[in-house]
Amino acid sequence: MIFVVAKILGSSVINLFTNQPDILAHTSQTTMTEWNFAHHLANEIAKYIFWLNNDIDVTKRNYRYRRPDIIFHRRGTHTLNFLVVEIKCNNNNESDINYDIRKIKKDWMQKTLSYRFGTSIIARSKNDWAITIFERGGSKIKTNSKDFKDLFPIPENCSLVSTLQCFVNQTLAKKKQNPDADTSELEKKIDELVYKLYGLTEEEIKIVEGGKT
Repeated sequence: MIFVVAKILGSSVINLFTNQPDILAHTSQTTMTEWNFAHHLANEIAKYIFWLNNDIDVTKRNYRYRRPDIIFHRRGTHTLNFLVVEIKCNNNNESDINYDIRKIKKDWMQKTLSYRFGTSIIARSKNDWAITIFERGGSKIKTNSKDFKDLFPIPENCSLVSTLQCFVNQTLAKKKQNPDADTSELEKKIDELVYKLYGLTEEEIKIVEGGKT
């Protein structure tokens, strides 16, 4: 799944700069901020990760008032805590990037939040951006504007979308009924539908599931 999330994030950054090429432009009257960039980027990512809620700069009261730039999750539950995004604009400081990665791992990937994926996005322009994405306790992928290929299309398969939403609702209902319920099979089915939704072949799915990408 990390391969798919990396493709989604790269596609979303490209789509944002394509739709709003002046998103980072400063004028005599207006100074653009990382918060504003995060707001618009979250809207682009949501076109791909449509089965989850997204929130920006929210405060987690029970977790030392931590405030991530973007999260994809379901509100009111820790079930399906999926993605945390930290953003830096016009920044090339490796120590800041590493700090964001450490912060995500420490603050968001530990129990009980246990977010599945984290990412650091550095955005300078349409032709100059970089993404580091990592999975809780597992793989890491890096991509950037020079290496990124094969833009993901916005999903339009209504049948798969409907089935995916159904599995998500079943997962949430099962956890609501019993917080300790094992929903791993349902979550696996969600992953499989996501692969199909974005056109991965059976062989590619096997490779992804085998952790080779």
